[in-house]
Amino acid sequence: MRFRHLGQNHDALEYWSFCLRDLIPAAAIDHTTRLLSEGPITLHLSKPRSTKLGHFKRSNSSTYSEISINRDLGKQRFLFTLVHELAHWKAYRNYGRMIKPHGVEWKSLFKQMILPTVDDEVFDQELIKAIIAHLKSPKAASCSDPVLQRAFDRSEGLDIMTLDSVPIGSRFQLKNGRSFIKELKKRTRFLCIEIDTGRRFLIPGIAPVIERSLEKDEI
Repeated sequence: MRFRHLGQNHDALEYWSFCLRDLIPAAAIDHTTRLLSEGPITLHLSKPRSTKLGHFKRSNSSTYSEISINRDLGKQRFLFTLVHELAHWKAYRNYGRMIKPHGVEWKSLFKQMILPTVDDEVFDQELIKAIIAHLKSPKAASCSDPVLQRAFDRSEGLDIMTLDSVPIGSRFQLKNGRSFIKELKKRTRFLCIEIDTGRRFLIPGIAPVIERSLEKDEI
């Protein structure tokens, strides 16, 4: 599903308020609609992705820049991810494409844009503490911050096994059904080999997984 508006008028506020009503906490709708209404943006509700929660794609030929957010996220996590990606859009709009994706310009904008939502009407207390800690040095992707993501998991009542907890050399399965063997740690990600193809992928340690026993012909 995609939502799209040129922005910069009163109709944009009403449009985005309607679109966000079931996606983010009610107390954050006014602030977030103002951010979305600043320009021509497409918001794409994406199928769940194991390697990312959201993505900003700058406009080349189209009038609209596109932000995609995984459609299965809880309201608090959806809001946080959306503002993260909106900060990318605003950094691109203000400074052009020559800046670093997660440089000082993006970090400054992200803090300015998310802080008005950091209160107990939007996030629970555990999440507020985790978000404040995260904002001291925002990561390239919020899913690269395991403390923050586990706080989101607990706020959503989820008890999820993540790749971090799977032993090196063990087999695991992602939510999409693809099976891998965990090999080496690379900062916040792990180099993993896909069993069916033999191809190697870097997968975030926070990715939700199902641990599986190795079959005899895979040992």
